[in-house]
Amino acid sequence: MITHDAGNAPYVVLESVDSGDQHALAERAARFRSVFTAAPAGVVLLGLDGIVAQANPAATALLGFVGDDLSGADVG
Repeated sequence: MITHDAGNAPYVVLESVDSGDQHALAERAARFRSVFTAAPAGVVLLGLDGIVAQANPAATALLGFVGDDLSGADVG
C-alpha cells in the first residue's frame, strides 16, 4: 500500500453535491480532472480493494510507469 511515512494516507478530500444538479457535477468533475492532471505531486486514487483506479502523470512518472500502466495495479 502506498502511504505516508506515519502509515496513513496523507490527504483525504470529500465533497458532497446534489446528484440532481448535473451542471454542478459536470463543473466539479472538470475541475477535478484539471487539478488531478496538472498537479506537480503524484496522486493515486485507490479503490477499497487496493486496486489503482487512477494515477496522475506525476505519480506515473515518479513510480516509473508509462501512460496508464499504473491503472489497475494491485497495491493492497
